[in-house]
Amino acid sequence: MIVIMDIIPITKLKINKDKWLRQKIKYEDNLTVKDTLKIMSRKNYQWLKLNEDIDIIIDYQSFEDKFIQLIYDKYLR
Repeated sequence: MIVIMDIIPITKLKINKDKWLRQKIKYEDNLTVKDTLKIMSRKNYQWLKLNEDIDIIIDYQSFEDKFIQLIYDKYLR
C-alpha cells in the first residue's frame, strides 16, 4: 500500500529566542523586545502581589523567565 501525503514546505523558520529578544522595537532607539517584556512582566507581577486572592509561590526572577518563555512560545508559534 502506498500512502501519498501532501508535503507542505516550511517557508518561515521560528526565530531564535535570544535573537528575538535582542530585536529593536520599531520607532524606538534603545528599546528591545526583552526590555518591553521585562516591563510587562514587572507590571503583571505587581498586579498579582496587589491582588489579595492570589498567593504568589514563585520569586520574581523565575516569574519573569517563565513569562518571557510563554510569550515567545505563544507569540512566535
